[in-house]
Amino acid sequence: MGIIDKIFGSEETKKLYFVKPFEKDNCRQKEQLEDLLLKVGDDQKEVVERELNKVNIGLAGESKVAYELENIYSLYGFVFHDVCLKYNEITLQYDFIIVTQRFICVIEAKKLNGNIDIDKEGNFIRTFIDAKGNVYKKEGMDSPVEQNKKHCNLLEQLLTSNKLIKNFPILSLICCSNSKAIIKKAYAPREIQEIVIKTDQLANKLLVYYNSLSDFEIKKKQMMNIIDYISDHIVERDIDYVSKLKLKLMATKFEEKTIETAPNTKEIVREEVVVEVPQNDDLYEELRKYRKTKSEELNYKPYYIFNNEQLEKLILKRPLDLNELSKSKILNAKQYELYGQDILDIIIKHSKIEFEKKSKLEASPLYQKLKAFRYAKANEENIPQYYIFTNAELIDIVEKCPSTKEELLKINGIGNKKVELYGNEILKIVKMNR
Repeated sequence: MGIIDKIFGSEETKKLYFVKPFEKDNCRQKEQLEDLLLKVGDDQKEVVERELNKVNIGLAGESKVAYELENIYSLYGFVFHDVCLKYNEITLQYDFIIVTQRFICVIEAKKLNGNIDIDKEGNFIRTFIDAKGNVYKKEGMDSPVEQNKKHCNLLEQLLTSNKLIKNFPILSLICCSNSKAIIKKAYAPREIQEIVIKTDQLANKLLVYYNSLSDFEIKKKQMMNIIDYISDHIVERDIDYVSKLKLKLMATKFEEKTIETAPNTKEIVREEVVVEVPQNDDLYEELRKYRKTKSEELNYKPYYIFNNEQLEKLILKRPLDLNELSKSKILNAKQYELYGQDILDIIIKHSKIEFEKKSKLEASPLYQKLKAFRYAKANEENIPQYYIFTNAELIDIVEKCPSTKEELLKINGIGNKKVELYGNEILKIVKMNR
């Protein structure tokens, strides 16, 4: 049974059916980032929130496109939303793919801020205007037309490789969903003028295409085969935000709790929770010991010296001189005056220990072999080296020498995707250079 049969059986209405329902809040990238917000320190939450805001802006634009597509009742076809297709080792993410009996349309949704000028060479220039109508910023941007052309080409290769289509129109549309944005395209090449539109023009544009391409009409069975074939080539997309945003995660641990699964029936489950202490146990313990000793000496409550939130910030930010400690505003004026130098001495001592430890690790053959592997692999895949593993992850691997994939997964920042892509090679290097 094909995907169409699964959706509505043998019934058919003139409308666009979503292969899976559009759900703005059910977005894998959004879920990943919201989860990361709970696992990073205060100094990195802003970085994650900024990335989450980009995802939300993109989803808002896609939501408007989805609304227009859901309300077209004079066109029969199927819609894929937010899918990743892989072909010949190339993976691309698509906002929308529409499959009809007369054409396929790939839509790139853009919720662009500012006004857009497209010049005669097809360059996109974004202009920002303040409330008084004055231009305060102008900048170039990557052409969404060129970006979507790559999407169309990959889809065409995918379908022609299996002889599902031949000379069948695969069209490109760029939908600007910001109703306040002004798009100036009078001087743009005609082919760009035709495909860059506002979202409210989308329904009419698709109907024009459908009415003008009757010569290319295919049978419903062929359309069903195309949809099923696309479905078979959808791959899961997990972005490694830890590497991309250079995040340092807080420690996690598993706790057991009892839940009721049925009347009079209980089950113990293990749940991952974030430990609200940065990963530096020695420094953490020594600062806590100092706080306890000082509070007993002065007969104060421990939190008068510094509280747990201040303790976490000291470990995360690690000021290394009095001026830096003062500017960080972690301690109040009295705490800074009474305990600032003692705290700095402890942090500096541990920083020196860590530096010496790092220097020793960096001199080891294992460190150099892993570093060489990372450099070669990054060049081979044309990606930044930290996508393979970060410096912190590299040091952690050298220090812990994992011998299995399960042990490798315990390295902070190493997830299933990295283990799948590079795990065997990493473990082989570790085994040969212990």
